[in-house]
Amino acid sequence: MKQEVEKWRPFGHPDGDIRDLSFLDAHQAVYVQHHEGKEPLEYRFWVTYSLHCFTKDYEHQTNEEKQSLMYHAPKESRPFCQHRYNLARTHLKRTIWRCQKATLFMPGMVAMP
Repeated sequence: MKQEVEKWRPFGHPDGDIRDLSFLDAHQAVYVQHHEGKEPLEYRFWVTYSLHCFTKDYEHQTNEEKQSLMYHAPKESRPFCQHRYNLARTHLKRTIWRCQKATLFMPGMVAMP
């Protein structure tokens, strides 16, 4: 994970409030594949999130607006987007966690319950 952000720093919004981004910190997800008559196989993945989860460069924004909302990450900088932030905070990580309980299909492998 050398090039990925492991811990996101909070964003100081121009409205004076701090937007916590720790819900997008890197975390491990574990998927277990069960085989009848065999030991279950565990797959461990590191899940990382990009700043695209909470930023967006809108054409209608002025350069001043964009600069006041700019979030600087190691790979790039983009304006903070409250709408994307709200969606990510409400749905993104929960969706990732639900995948651990879903039936997944991996090419060349059987279904993972």
